[in-house]
Amino acid sequence: MTMPAPDITALLARAGAQVNALALAAFARMWKALEDGEITPREAIRAAQAEFGGAFADALAAAFGELLGRAVGVAEVRAMPVGGLTLSRRLYLHNVETAAQALAIVRQHAQGTHQAHALAMRLYDGYNPTDGLRRPLEGAARAELPKALRALTADPQARESLTRLVEQGQQQAARLKTKALRAAYSEALDGWASGDGVDALKRRLEIAQREKNRYFSSRIARTELARAHQAQVGADLMADDSIDVVQVSMNPAHPKTDICDLHARADLFGLGPGCYPKARAPQPPYHPHCWCRLRSRPDLSADGARMQPGAEAAYLRSMPIEEAARVMGSKARALAVLNGKSVDAVVNAGVDPLYRLRRLGDRVAAPSSLITPRPSP
Repeated sequence: MTMPAPDITALLARAGAQVNALALAAFARMWKALEDGEITPREAIRAAQAEFGGAFADALAAAFGELLGRAVGVAEVRAMPVGGLTLSRRLYLHNVETAAQALAIVRQHAQGTHQAHALAMRLYDGYNPTDGLRRPLEGAARAELPKALRALTADPQARESLTRLVEQGQQQAARLKTKALRAAYSEALDGWASGDGVDALKRRLEIAQREKNRYFSSRIARTELARAHQAQVGADLMADDSIDVVQVSMNPAHPKTDICDLHARADLFGLGPGCYPKARAPQPPYHPHCWCRLRSRPDLSADGARMQPGAEAAYLRSMPIEEAARVMGSKARALAVLNGKSVDAVVNAGVDPLYRLRRLGDRVAAPSSLITPRPSP
């Protein structure tokens, strides 16, 4: 039996929450290893990514098992095609890319803190009352900073606290310079590096590693689980001889105008907005994170229903070209439909065959055992 809509919504929400928890845990492991310093940054980052990839595959297998009502092994999930590659290969490439970016940030941060210390001491040692306070971290002067220091002080909190410290150093130099005061100022800079400086590194890594892991995995989980569910929904609708017409229903909280609006609001067959003879209905999801659903319309009959000539273009003409561009994804694509091309031809151009727009009546080879519709009882 196909999972009811409220249940699949709950399953997707749980999967998203679990992905977020896994990304948080991977970041915590990486950060602790970096702080402990018992292994190199490269080893710390790679180990965290490897653990994240394995945990995500386990979680996705469990979610597919719940969706399909059968045991789903991790090997089956890893073999699943995702954008022309197996999930296993895509995870590997993601981990390599993410680890490389995180390691580059760690190395750049080390350079940046060294450059910050050198700049502050140079301003301290070279302070000249006739020049007044110099503020190299603010405004147009930032363009002259070394790249690593510029990246480090792109963080507002780190920049503000370092600016205060640099100004305090120059003010101290204006009053009195001694070896002891210079040493104390150098220690204060070291304290900044291990305080606000480290906090800035943590915030950068949270985006480069944690958020990237979360987005990458939640997109795959939501898209592939939704595809598997909608494949079964479509099979059930096609197998039910009592159903002639189905309707595309958009989530009330749909965040922005896109292709979903066309599928759910255009009256292409004279059956009403978003209503189609079931074999001609577009099968969701229409994009990653799509919440559209198909529902039966037993009150409608498809007898005599035909695609109305120019109906897709007419729908786009009913709105400003800017909105039509948002519906189709670009102005060029909107103009292509307005000039006579079909929506299917336009949205499928250059798209991986796995993710092309299909109709319920299309007969296509199942991309994997996880997307193959089960026979209806």
